[in-house]
Amino acid sequence: MNIFQRNRIVIWVLAGLLLIVMSALGTMIWHQWVKPVRAAQTEQCGPGCRLLTEELGLSEQQSAAVDSIRESFKRASAVTVDSLTSKRSLLVTELSKENPDTFLLRQYAMEIGMLQADLVNRTIDQYLLISKECTPEQREKLSSLYYEIMGCCRQGEGRMMRERCKKR
Repeated sequence: MNIFQRNRIVIWVLAGLLLIVMSALGTMIWHQWVKPVRAAQTEQCGPGCRLLTEELGLSEQQSAAVDSIRESFKRASAVTVDSLTSKRSLLVTELSKENPDTFLLRQYAMEIGMLQADLVNRTIDQYLLISKECTPEQREKLSSLYYEIMGCCRQGEGRMMRERCKKR
């Protein structure tokens, strides 16, 4: 009797597995080398930059200046953001211990506060630089956006809500 007829089921199972493996390999190759570049990767400016350009109605020159300011802020703040993430991680790790060291926790809290203050100061500097590039009408809109970004008002509440938030 022929060996292929005796092991027909085994051959079909192996052929099916070979097909599955080849499909998986092809998919991995596609995602690794051939996959098209996403639109977000091709843009120099992130969604927040487009938000400012669209919401404020910035000209090309203003938009370029704002992009430069935002990029500078991002570079300058990267170390602070990384340190903040690291300190928060240390804090949570210490909290998860059976007997956390409260002195160490308080120390982490102070360091996190200082890093957060540094980040807020950098945000203030960024706002002031962007504001200098804007017209008075654009400054009003920028102010409303920062009220929302900084968490002072709920998103989309606009100028009237900002005025109410100022009174708090």
